[in-house]
Formats: sequence, C-alpha cells, structure tokens
Amino acid sequence: MERKKTGMFINHLRLKHQMSREELADSLGVFEIKIELWEKGILMPSIYELEMLSIQLDTSVNELLAGRTLKEKSDDEVFAYAVKLRNKEKYKVILFTSLFLFGICSLMKSKKNNSQ
Repeated sequence: MERKKTGMFINHLRLKHQMSREELADSLGVFEIKIELWEKGILMPSIYELEMLSIQLDTSVNELLAGRTLKEKSDDEVFAYAVKLRNKEKYKVILFTSLFLFGICSLMKSKKNNSQ
C-alpha cells in the first residue's frame, strides 16, 4: 500500500466522477483539505473513510489500497490457473521421486562395489 499511489487513484476517480474536492469532502463529511492531503499522498484515509470513499467513487477498498483498478478473474480463469498449479505440482513430485530413486540406486550400487 503506497500513499502516493492511493492518492493519485483517489484523484483519478474523483475527476472521473466529475466531482470537485469540495463536493467529495461534503459527501464524506470531512474538510476539503483532507481530500487534498489524501490525493497528494501525505495522509491516508482511515478504514471508515476508505469504505465511504469506495461507495462515493464506485470502487472497492482493495482497489483504493492498491491504487489501481484490479482485474477480476472469471471462474474459468481461476479454474485454469488451479489446473496449471496442480500440474506443476505433479511434475515436481515426479521429479523428486525420480531423483530419490536414482539416489537410492546409486547408494546401493556403491555399497555393492565396496563389499566386493
């Protein structure tokens, strides 16, 4: 969470909604200077103020904290990502099992050579 990034995003959304600082301040019940300090990244809104800002600026608290619009993933994208991760884990298991078996075989071979 970066104050400057959040401030710039608040400014962007306020302008997008064609609101003045005074209008936004009035709708939130704060002084106009507070809006200016948020937008400049000098102050960070409280949790309550973030909630109120998210409602007024039609965004989420997460987006305000991130300082940008977050792309929501569809269920298909989430499922595809989960499958990809599961397949990756399978390959890791196969690789480590193969290395383990190779190590055991090497150890047995070296013991056999030492006993001769």
